[in-house]
Amino acid sequence: NATNIRDALQNYPNLSSFLELLNQHKDFETLINTVNQKTILVPTNSAMVSTVLNRLSFTDQQALLQYHVLNGTQQESSFAAPGGATMQTFLQGNQFANLGGGQPNVVFTSKFGDSGQGNETHSAQVFSGLGTKSAIEPLNITFSGGIVHAVNTMLSLPETCTSTAKQVNLNGLITALRRTNLTEYIDTTPRITCFAPSDAAFNSSGSPDQNLSPDLLAQALKYHTLQGDYIGYTSTWKDGQELTTLAGDSVVVKHADGVWWVNDVKVLQANVMTSNGVAHVLDGVSI
Repeated sequence: NATNIRDALQNYPNLSSFLELLNQHKDFETLINTVNQKTILVPTNSAMVSTVLNRLSFTDQQALLQYHVLNGTQQESSFAAPGGATMQTFLQGNQFANLGGGQPNVVFTSKFGDSGQGNETHSAQVFSGLGTKSAIEPLNITFSGGIVHAVNTMLSLPETCTSTAKQVNLNGLITALRRTNLTEYIDTTPRITCFAPSDAAFNSSGSPDQNLSPDLLAQALKYHTLQGDYIGYTSTWKDGQELTTLAGDSVVVKHADGVWWVNDVKVLQANVMTSNGVAHVLDGVSI
């Protein structure tokens, strides 16, 4: 086995940009060379988009690198678990991992789409912040610190619920949060699961984000929110499971036809990682 990450990647010219980035982050390089039992998801050269990296501060670049490191030595088979799997990363700190108790943030991995329930088998994929999807190329390069696989897209750092909503065009949700003064609570409270109706879902339901009174709208938003010890990654769900919402009522999650459903509302996009939990985009509104 190679003794360090540079030796491990020396015969992989398509991963050389990652090594160039390490020249600027020697502390991170030391970390991955000294901590054992980890998996590094190395972006290919074409995935290392300089415009993205240049937009990030040095500290945020470091955080992004940490997000590409998974706890444990994850072989190719680890990414093929039925229903998908959430995997802890090295990303810590309240800005990007406000999960309570110093818990690091996670990614979702699956061969069956972002829900882990798709009918088609894909190559293994990892889902990160902003719903970013990256295909995993299982290189199984081993070195003394663990194992390396390649990804064809850089992961995205998890952001707050409202920042995520802005970047994935969930404008109705932003309007609803602003009208109810729930933005700060949803963005800063650890372990939030957000069921986020799409804009089309808000529109087809009579635009409750604009037309309900603030009190009724707040109650509706709480019905679309979980908070507690439990974070609602779909890999933790069981078919027919009841989940208690912030409103005090329960919703039932079930899977059918290759997707998850919340009550009778389809999950359009699952496992969008946020800085304090996870969001799932719905194609309907429950009031």
